[in-house]
Amino acid sequence: MDEEKKQYSKINKEIRQEIIDKICLQKKPLLEVAQEYSLLASTCKSIVNTYMKEGRVGKKESRIRKLKKVVTTYHVILNPLQPLLSQVQMQKNVENCVEQSQKSRLETEEVQEENKQELQSLDLSIQQWTQSLLNQIQALNQQYKDPQLLRQN
Repeated sequence: MDEEKKQYSKINKEIRQEIIDKICLQKKPLLEVAQEYSLLASTCKSIVNTYMKEGRVGKKESRIRKLKKVVTTYHVILNPLQPLLSQVQMQKNVENCVEQSQKSRLETEEVQEENKQELQSLDLSIQQWTQSLLNQIQALNQQYKDPQLLRQN
């Protein structure tokens, strides 16, 4: 019951390449190669399988973490006749994604900042457009209330 677990051992790229050459090219048995390098057979098998599937010899540069991403979408429904009755609907979707590297996170943040500025600009344009419509509606209402203005036009 007091069996010690074998510590995780890092295997450098050169040894990995030798293991792959001996098993794949020289057709030596997996167990023999594992004993030669004092490794578990499963470790050698993993090294060869990784080479066969992905074509890489070395370890991955970085790990990718799978995350759930919540995407919130806003839909703006404008009512040009009664701007105060305009609506904003929010919809949330959960998506699976992978964690980005630091570089792509910075790029994403820059794009998000640009999008935020564009949305603020668009929001200002919508407010101005809404105010313009409101002013036109008020002017029309005023014309219909004042018969003299109607006769002049």
